[in-house]
Amino acid sequence: MYFGESVALYFAWLGLYTTWLLPIGIFGLVIFCLGAIDISDDTQIEDVCQRGSQYVMCPPCNVKGCKFWYLNTSCFATKMTHLVDNGGTVAFAIIMALWATMFMERWKRYQNVLAYQWNVQNLEPVDEPPRPEFLALLDKRGYRSEINPVTGREEPVIPFWSRKVPILFITYAAVLFGVVLCLACLLGVIFYRLVIRVILLQNENAFVNSLAGIITTITSSCINLACIFVLKLVYDRVAVVMTNLENHRTQSEYDDSLTLKLYLLQFVNYYSSIFYIAFIQGTTAAIPGDDSVAIRSSGMLSQPSSRGFKFSDLDSAPLKVFRMFKPLRLSLTSAMLCLLCSP
Repeated sequence: MYFGESVALYFAWLGLYTTWLLPIGIFGLVIFCLGAIDISDDTQIEDVCQRGSQYVMCPPCNVKGCKFWYLNTSCFATKMTHLVDNGGTVAFAIIMALWATMFMERWKRYQNVLAYQWNVQNLEPVDEPPRPEFLALLDKRGYRSEINPVTGREEPVIPFWSRKVPILFITYAAVLFGVVLCLACLLGVIFYRLVIRVILLQNENAFVNSLAGIITTITSSCINLACIFVLKLVYDRVAVVMTNLENHRTQSEYDDSLTLKLYLLQFVNYYSSIFYIAFIQGTTAAIPGDDSVAIRSSGMLSQPSSRGFKFSDLDSAPLKVFRMFKPLRLSLTSAMLCLLCSP
């Protein structure tokens, strides 16, 4: 069974990518182990764990259930943070940036070699045959034909203002609406965390008060994960429908348009929570008793005093598992398809 050069290039890229991941993965594991070894010698961990009982920290909110806490209660969380936030991670980040650049350049060379070997390096878009769906719509609509100045052949012409412009407007309006919807889901999860934690802390049950942070973190991350899954399913179908409406002439034009829509939608869907944690969350921190801003008016500080572990908000365990196993699932699926389709 022949799938074409596009599928072959994809598996060539996947093989090269997997090969290049091996050394950088080993290097990352070494950095992680060095961070674990360095825990006993870190001065910040020593201050928190050994002398933290001398420091009383402010409550994370202004409601009845919020209590003062000692700094040494965050000892374990501080150690866990050190595993992924130490001096070695700076070197790892620099190496990763260089690795990504080198990988892209290596892939460009490898792609050109394969294109030369497969005799597809000189394929021009004008030589690509039109899609059957494109021809079917032309036959159905009965568009007039004109001489193409490039090919010199008589080809049907699709009206730009009456056909293309309205479709493009509808398509990209739908994409913009999807991006806004994803950001709205993220804001909804943020406000959910603020409101639910205050409600749990105001509960008369001491056991519920003690688990308020854990319950809020787990439920909010699960809701965020569910939103990502649901929006992905919706976005995939919407992108296909919108691209079909555009009715591109060639398969390459169709694939490029579909890829752009999927990239815009899925990028915002998958990484909006990470951007919030990295660039927004820390800038809205409040001080005890400060209710001057609307987002803090519930009595909950917009970013509670974190007890060391900085990845426990929206990006909690379910989201971490999803982000770790999603590439693994895609790689295994591609490998299985390759085995099933091979003779």
